[in-house]
Formats: sequence, C-alpha cells, structure tokens
Amino acid sequence: MRLIMFARLCIVILIPFISVIILTQSCLGKWIHWWMPCTDDGSFVTYAYVNITGNTTSRITQGTLPITVTRHADICEPVWGPDDRCPREVIDTLGSLIINKLGFAAFWAPVVAILVASPTGQRMKVWVIRDLFRQEGYRPTKSITREIAGIVMLKEYALSFGFCIPIIIPLSCIALWTHALMFKYATSRCGITLKDDTPPSTHYLWVSTGLNSLLVVWLFHACDLHGKWLVVAGIPTTAALTVWWC
Repeated sequence: MRLIMFARLCIVILIPFISVIILTQSCLGKWIHWWMPCTDDGSFVTYAYVNITGNTTSRITQGTLPITVTRHADICEPVWGPDDRCPREVIDTLGSLIINKLGFAAFWAPVVAILVASPTGQRMKVWVIRDLFRQEGYRPTKSITREIAGIVMLKEYALSFGFCIPIIIPLSCIALWTHALMFKYATSRCGITLKDDTPPSTHYLWVSTGLNSLLVVWLFHACDLHGKWLVVAGIPTTAALTVWWC
C-alpha cells in the first residue's frame, strides 16, 4: 500500500512539479541545453557593422566597426529572474494537467468503470483472461488497496493545489462521489468480490499539504501581493501548530 501511494505521489505530483521548475522557460529553462542550435558555441552570435569616418592629425581614416548584437549566452544560458513568471507557470501548467485529469475522473471514468463492471463487461473480461491468457482459475475481483490509493490521490490533488486553483476542490469532491457510487454498484450489483483489505496511510497527505503551503508562499512573495508577509509567517506557523496539536 505505501509503495503504491508513494509511487503515485511521485509520478503525479512531485516529478511534474520539479520538471516544470527545471525545464520551462519561465523558470530555470534547462530544456534549452538539449536544443540542437545551442550545442554550437558559435550559434546566435550576430554583429552589426557601422561605417566610420574619422579625421586625425590631417589623416582621414575610414572603415567599419563591428558591434555585438547577440551572444551565444544571451540565448542558450537562461537566467533565473526575480519575477513572478515561474510560480505562475507552475500553476498554469500543472493546473491544466490536473483539471483535465479530474474532469475525466469525475465524469468519464465512472461510466467506463460501470461498463467494465457490468455483467457483459465481466463476461468479456473473463473470456479474455481465461481463454486468451490461459488463466483458468481467474475470478473477477477488485483490489481495495488500489481503490484506497486512488481515493487518497484525489485528496492529494485538492491539498496540493486547491488553494491556488480553487476549481480543483469541487472537481475532487465530484470525483470522490462518483467513485463511491461506482464502487458500490460494482460490489453490490455486479457481485465483484474484494481483496487486499489494507488500511491506508495518511502520512503522504502531509507532503501534499506542505507542497500547497510552499506554493502559496512562493506565489505571494514572487508576485509581491498584499499581505505576503502575513502569508509567509502565518502558513508555516499554522502548519507547525497543526503538527504539534495532532
């Protein structure tokens, strides 16, 4: 159970969060090191030539003066800027990804799950596994461990990005509600037996809460919003008191 939840936390939240910060142009912009034009040190070096004419001690000089317009480092060595682009990019990129995923989980995934759990779907599944994959002793079952991991994942979405992207909270609630209806239908109406009854771990929810607090503090401070020092001091204090109280 813990391994499944940790893997989902890393794949769905932590790795995308770190990848956006490292790769996007608004943050560290490290993607540019894999861009082929930047592998040549002479690329993007351009000059402007200015014609000059001078008169020095009765001698007239003429020629062109090269002026550097762009250097290789100007394009291929991005610099982290002290502005609000990076937190906004993180919220925009991950927010779009999570909203699309929650929209599918809330409105389309239950329909697919009910079709799979229906008697016709179960007969097709049994036929494929028994006849094609030659597993004669197969019986339709549903792992509670996977279901609990999916439920905790929906909560982690709300805890990680709910304060910065409010629409995630109602989408997570709708997904939990439809998920519960689908689970009840599959177990009570379709006769699917349960297995792997393992109690869930809630420690990973603290990681999501900490990530949400970090994102809010970073956004307020980088964007120079009103009340940023109250947020910077209040959120860590509240989190520390919550941990101490619990």
